[in-house]
Amino acid sequence: MWQDISKDLPSYELSLRLIAMRNVMAEEPPQDYIQRHINRWYSEKFHTPLHEVDELPRHDVLLTYYECCYADMRDGGKDRESELDETIQGLINPRDLGKEEAAKVDDYLFLKKVAEEEAKKSPIKLKPKMVVSPIDLDEEGPVSMTFADINKLDELEEITDSLVGLD
Repeated sequence: MWQDISKDLPSYELSLRLIAMRNVMAEEPPQDYIQRHINRWYSEKFHTPLHEVDELPRHDVLLTYYECCYADMRDGGKDRESELDETIQGLINPRDLGKEEAAKVDDYLFLKKVAEEEAKKSPIKLKPKMVVSPIDLDEEGPVSMTFADINKLDELEEITDSLVGLD
């Protein structure tokens, strides 16, 4: 029975070809396609095997890609300069954010406002207490220190006698 159904299904290669065509022709290609495209560009530009590009930090690859794109626009004359200006304006003032992006921006702005309000509240300022009176190291004579578990301080008389000002 399974063999009869499999004849009607497209082959694995055909399925991949259809996905590749959809990705290339899409007005807004999916993120995984964009990342593969950038990785292929990096591999060609810097003569790096593609599998090694996949192992590089993603932010380094993306930053390099965008820097090269914008540098090409800057150095491409007046036609490319206007394209660069449009790109800059699009980055500064995005016109059409997706619903998810808009929600992220709203959440970020809300959390930022909450943090600002919290920062405006006057924090309680605690005055530091002196735990132990300072030791005058100019005095002649040996200085010694004894370390103990803080939970067992009451048991050690020599330490409790030397601690002045502990509550």
